[in-house]
Amino acid sequence: MKTRLFSTAAVIVLVIAGLLPLAGCGKKTETGGGPDTVVVKFFEASLAEDADLAYELLSRESRGEVEDKKELVEGFSESLDSYSVGHPDISGDKARVPVTLKLKAFESELKFDMILITEDGAWRISMPESEAEMEKAMEEIFKGIEPPD
Repeated sequence: MKTRLFSTAAVIVLVIAGLLPLAGCGKKTETGGGPDTVVVKFFEASLAEDADLAYELLSRESRGEVEDKKELVEGFSESLDSYSVGHPDISGDKARVPVTLKLKAFESELKFDMILITEDGAWRISMPESEAEMEKAMEEIFKGIEPPD
């Protein structure tokens, strides 16, 4: 009887030990991946108006600047026609991911790099750096547009 109880307990311990690493994987898988995958997840979350997921994909510094998570995704699907994400250029704990946005309000495409950093072993979007890259790209677009007479 003691041997059977011991072997049953051993099997339960092994099963629990095997499942423990999976217990936290739902969120990690959802917000993990390479820098390009994180950018795709951010755009998909934004298009689906999943403010919680979009927020989790931001760096700690970026999250600290967000006053309302819903503002991250508000109006995103109405303004974006399509997007594409290129291959990342990784240098240490920083990555540049080329992004092309086709905005519904403009005839041209907006091309810029999203900047990501690693935090606790996961890639996260640095909004201040990514926004600076996007602003440079927008300046280039507006250079080519002549004001109306």
